[in-house]
Amino acid sequence: MRCAQHAAMVESFPMRGLRKAARLLGGEPQVRAFLGVPAGDLFRWMRGQAPVPPAVVVRVIEFLAETEQRRSR
Repeated sequence: MRCAQHAAMVESFPMRGLRKAARLLGGEPQVRAFLGVPAGDLFRWMRGQAPVPPAVVVRVIEFLAETEQRRSR
């Protein structure tokens, strides 16, 4: 059971992406506005209480990739 407990404590890829987007945008309210999602949904996604919808994952990945591309210029 230790593996299951450990797995529950590890952030998922989508959660890490949302956290990074929050750092880059200035906080959770800015991520919520950027994504156009209800605060409750973002709260649950960022805390692993609900799965992040695939469309949101794609939007976050695109944002992070664009941000990285701008930084490397």
